[in-house]
Amino acid sequence: MSVKVYSRNRLTAVAGVLVLFLSGSVAAEKQALSTALTVNQGNEIIVLNLEIAVCPRQRLRGLQGRTSLEDDAGMLFLIDPVDKVSMWMKDTYIPLDILFVDADYRVVGLVESTTPLSLRSISSPQLVAAVVEVNAGFIRRSGIQLGHSVQYHVPEKMLERHCDVIG
Repeated sequence: MSVKVYSRNRLTAVAGVLVLFLSGSVAAEKQALSTALTVNQGNEIIVLNLEIAVCPRQRLRGLQGRTSLEDDAGMLFLIDPVDKVSMWMKDTYIPLDILFVDADYRVVGLVESTTPLSLRSISSPQLVAAVVEVNAGFIRRSGIQLGHSVQYHVPEKMLERHCDVIG
């Protein structure tokens, strides 16, 4: 899936325009950053291993072209500065669940079982700081709900250097 970011006044990025730039980005995938994301549901904590899509090329590509994803894996899209986002499933073969996370690390939006290859826009309900994509069925199996908190940590310096290296 790829992400389009809305500015507060107008659409500033259209996913899919840079598809030619994204093809063959093997080096970027091999050097992908990752983090553990924990979902706190009160009595239970769920841990996911997420690749981080922080650079513009990574955010546009997302999970496009993948044919499988481990049960405890997914992708974390960092949105900086916080903004309203819209996603689609273009060239994404895996049905996904999507969690929209605000700046206070609270789940503010949930989308279950997206349709692979769909061009339908999936928008965040409000400004978000992150989007998490995981295999379809995760929301139902885990019992995650709006308001649950998540935690992840990515050192800022690492993010800056990472985009300089892979674009």
